Amino acid sequence: MLITNHVLVGAWLGALSPSPRAAFAAGVASHVACDLAPHWNVPCEHFLRVARIDGIAGLGMIGAALAAAPTGARSRVLAGITGACVPDLDKLGNHFLGRSPYPAWLDGVHARIQNEIPGAFGLEVGYAVASAALLGWLRAVGGRPTGRSAAQTRIGAGHGHKAAVPRRAVLLVVPRSRSFRRR
Repeated sequence: MLITNHVLVGAWLGALSPSPRAAFAAGVASHVACDLAPHWNVPCEHFLRVARIDGIAGLGMIGAALAAAPTGARSRVLAGITGACVPDLDKLGNHFLGRSPYPAWLDGVHARIQNEIPGAFGLEVGYAVASAALLGWLRAVGGRPTGRSAAQTRIGAGHGHKAAVPRRAVLLVVPRSRSFRRR
């Protein structure tokens, strides 16, 4: 699976996790689940080109996920992303150092769980769209689902608190126009 998808899944699992440690573990487990799911088998002759583009997109998604995460959730989101991506360090190690940082038995397990399908790039795009939509939903509900609407959460669940909706939350609903730009 492309690293961008591992980043997105790790980010939303991190946002849902109760702690960074749990987020990291969920990220590692998600890597295994994602590799077991059918995904694109990048042709060998295109692997480096795709890996470069995917790596840059993945870094961009890390930045976007951390920027979108509520301040209190950022360490969990980063831990989830890290856990989801760390199993693929074998690819970087093999390319740059000529060897994997993991023992051969672990690399063998990682290779055997791949469910790659030639020409299935559309699946990767679908996974990315679904994961990005989940991240957007998490952002809209303030980082974790509570069973209440986003407005109730921000207002204080109707307990007489003033409605103090953060500006970033409003920008998710109201598209920016020239008159609304920050100065």
